Amino acid sequence: MSRYGKPRSGFTLIELLVVIAIIAILAAILFPVFAQAREQARKTVCISNMKQISLAMLMYVQDYDEKFGVERNYQDPNNPNPYNPPGPGGYTWRWSLYPYLKNVQIWNCPDDSRNVNWSEGYLDCVQYNPNYPGRVNCGPGQQGGYHLSYAYNGSVFDNGNGQALSFFQSPAQVILIQETRMEYPDLGWWCTPWDLSGVFGLAGAGAWNSHNGILNWAFVDGHVKTMKMLRVATPTWMWYEGPVNPNDFHQFTTGIETVNTEYL
Repeated sequence: MSRYGKPRSGFTLIELLVVIAIIAILAAILFPVFAQAREQARKTVCISNMKQISLAMLMYVQDYDEKFGVERNYQDPNNPNPYNPPGPGGYTWRWSLYPYLKNVQIWNCPDDSRNVNWSEGYLDCVQYNPNYPGRVNCGPGQQGGYHLSYAYNGSVFDNGNGQALSFFQSPAQVILIQETRMEYPDLGWWCTPWDLSGVFGLAGAGAWNSHNGILNWAFVDGHVKTMKMLRVATPTWMWYEGPVNPNDFHQFTTGIETVNTEYL
């Protein structure tokens, strides 16, 4: 009631300011929570993608004399450089898994926000092009439209013939597939010094895609684990088995600590 005995028709200025302040405080508390929940959902989708890709690879291994898919199979005599995209008839390990997955969107992590469309070659799954016979048609206008968010472990799968399953003594401790921001079919310990600042429409980034500094890793035995980058180097070196080359360890860890600090 007002002092004249009539009902008030609205709030006072102080009451409105109090309500606005309460809403602002609640928003400041809840918005980060919603953002974290959304990021966790994206990371979970990425884990699911990597799990399905890993299981597809293990099915491939069983069907092909217990050998993993070839990292890059080059069938173009005019393309002698193994670090160029495969020529006509060539393919990478990703294409080998298509009969087991039959889903091109599974190769894209929701957190992969690169502003790039790669040309044919490394993509494997591209709009039909007569220069690349047998490639799956991803749909009209999708030539180079799908990001490839997952890469092989080039430290052990870059032998050109397909690594044998029997090669691994501790398959649960060797990386099979990792998240990537690169078009290449593989990454390895040597990539940490790479600085992709300003590339792909990103403000700054390393070769690996991450979820606020956390990465998903799939291992040779098929399980997927979420870990910080340094955890794949210490206390256990997970890039390859056997004695660890001190130079490899130094380059990997130094690259993280000095160039790609987003992974710390």
